Amino acid sequence: MNAAKNAAAKKIEQESKVDLSAKSVGQLKRMEMEQQVRILTLEKELNNARMVFATMRKVLSRQGSSLSPMCFI
Repeated sequence: MNAAKNAAAKKIEQESKVDLSAKSVGQLKRMEMEQQVRILTLEKELNNARMVFATMRKVLSRQGSSLSPMCFI
């Protein structure tokens, strides 16, 4: 898990260091669209994860679980 986290952090760091001044307008537009697609994909994944989390909480509350909601944070 830590290796994946480190790899993702390294990739983000490399992407943030891209010299945008050396890019053409077309390249910048393409990069902009790619970033927008990435953002939309991440937002969709986040919403799906929230739905799964809400479903888990509903199941636990129906079962009368004695677990505190703070256990999931």
